[in-house]
Amino acid sequence: MPTYDLETVECEKDLGVNIDSKLKFDKHIQTQVNKVNQLVGLIRRSFKYLDYKSFCLLFKSLAGPHLAYASSVWSPYKKKDIDSVENVQRRVTKMLRNLKDLSYEDRLKHLKLPTLRYRRL
Repeated sequence: MPTYDLETVECEKDLGVNIDSKLKFDKHIQTQVNKVNQLVGLIRRSFKYLDYKSFCLLFKSLAGPHLAYASSVWSPYKKKDIDSVENVQRRVTKMLRNLKDLSYEDRLKHLKLPTLRYRRL
């Protein structure tokens, strides 16, 4: 009877979630943050002027799903991971000219968006 050796892998992708060999999701979180940053760059290059309604529609439909997909599985618990995910929305809300000088919380109130941490909970 032949014997088979199992191959050791550093990271495996299952249902769109990257899981590393130590059951950590650091790689997945960084992948999602990078993907959303690319989408935000695409939005920034494609639209010269964004009003609030268009911005919210684009962010919620293009970037939001990447930050919310399977979040019950990979929800960050480390401060650096929570901050890296939240910094995406913090930076994106500064794209709107009239809201640039407001604090993050005020920008979210004005756009009627919850924090990403609240959405994950």
